[in-house]
Amino acid sequence: MFENIFFWKNWPVRLKIAGLVPAGLFVFAIGYMWLAYFQSPAPTFTWQYIQQQKLEEIPVHQFQFGAFELTVLGDNYLIFEKLLGNPLTPNITAHYIFISVLVISIVILFTIISLLKRFWYLIGTGLFILLLVGMRFELLSVFGLADRTFTIGLIVVYVLTSFYFNSFRKDVSFLIRLIIFSLITLAAGVIIQQYAEVPQPILFLSATSVTAAVILCVLFIILVSHEIIASFVFVLSQGTQKTKSLNHFLIISVIYMINLVLVYAYKFNLINWNFLYIDFFLLLTISGLLGIWGFRQQQPQYDNVIQSDPFGVYFFLCLGAIAFTSIAYFIGTANDPAVDTISNLIIYCHMGYGLIFITYVFSNFVAMLAANMNVFRVLYQPNRMPFFTFRFAGLIATLAFVFYQTWQVPVRNTSAAYYNAMGDVYLSQGNEKSLRVISNMQERWDL
Repeated sequence: MFENIFFWKNWPVRLKIAGLVPAGLFVFAIGYMWLAYFQSPAPTFTWQYIQQQKLEEIPVHQFQFGAFELTVLGDNYLIFEKLLGNPLTPNITAHYIFISVLVISIVILFTIISLLKRFWYLIGTGLFILLLVGMRFELLSVFGLADRTFTIGLIVVYVLTSFYFNSFRKDVSFLIRLIIFSLITLAAGVIIQQYAEVPQPILFLSATSVTAAVILCVLFIILVSHEIIASFVFVLSQGTQKTKSLNHFLIISVIYMINLVLVYAYKFNLINWNFLYIDFFLLLTISGLLGIWGFRQQQPQYDNVIQSDPFGVYFFLCLGAIAFTSIAYFIGTANDPAVDTISNLIIYCHMGYGLIFITYVFSNFVAMLAANMNVFRVLYQPNRMPFFTFRFAGLIATLAFVFYQTWQVPVRNTSAAYYNAMGDVYLSQGNEKSLRVISNMQERWDL
């Protein structure tokens, strides 16, 4: 059991050292998200306290003299306090933290992609190209070019380098590849900083990367949305005594799903009970932490794609770092449309994939659970319902929730999140003309 928990102990020393980077990013991202969560809506929105002292006469004593009722007044000092909102203050630090973690994680992910077999390498490289295009480097006007010339040049450098490693120099180690891709990224950053025509181009890039960040967040949420239910199977498999595993799994899973339904109903104003509801981001945090071990357990499903130790773990940690840092960025900048989109997708995915995963467990392992066998060891080696079917059916169930609640809402919210981020950039630069343009575009989109 402990060998499975501390799985990194058997890794080579160089891979342990390399793993400190994605692990550090992952831990930092979770901590940063919760720091932003408890500080929200500060530092973007803060309060100013205005106190004013006044001298007032108030009744201190009353008595009756014959037919007259007399009141004795006395001076009293009163302090009146007003609570007013300060002007909106863009959280520029959150922008820079977000883009830093995003870029570092993407470099590590692309290094891992260069190690994949040809088919999966081509798919991964294609997704990487879409990611670069989605970051909209053309808006930076590097070298005065307002088209995608710089983006194409960047893609060519990255892809040719990775193709060389993947096809001709497969013996080059992960660390050497990571260093080379890091140097390419550093050079691109210097070029952007020096030759982009927009002021503060790195800050500008953090705003243009919002859409890509939301998509990567959704990918991570989908990846871990079943991990809490999988952990129920793990706990039930650790007992040394014969227990009614099937009954226990059914009861605890039903309780969990009922709580998700209550959260869903409360979120969309179907109920308003005085009840302690599960927090969306706590749900994601628990799922993400469990997913570190759960992703390794899924190795039989990814044998032809990626080796779980250590590169699968690196991949998971980097994707999680992007997701949690992006959420922290949205919360820390009071970007409510993005926060609303992510929170909605958390509950959609956990309900959709959770329900289908329970079906997956019962379809494949109901007899083993009834016999009190250790199901967790073979949880991702199905004999009836394939794991791909679970993923596909879970996606359909999740999309059902999305379409039921109107699919245009997350799309429009993502667009609004982008405009909010751009508005923060222009406001911090004092660019009132561009800020008005962004405000008008936002109003037309809302209409």
